[in-house]
Amino acid sequence: MGSATCLHLIESKSHIEAAMVGVAHLEDAESLKHQLRCIHRQLEAMHEMEIHAASRRAVVDVLKPSSVR
Repeated sequence: MGSATCLHLIESKSHIEAAMVGVAHLEDAESLKHQLRCIHRQLEAMHEMEIHAASRRAVVDVLKPSSVR
């Protein structure tokens, strides 16, 4: 939706993806790889929640009655 929160979440996911690439070929790093995947999924879920919340806010704003002058 372009909100600051969405942009921060997208940036965070990008950093985690870069870390995942960086550790992809490391031996004995399965636990770390798993943690990075979990963090990425959490960020993705937060992003989805923010998108849905922003959509709901937009609908509420559209449905609000205009102020009478």
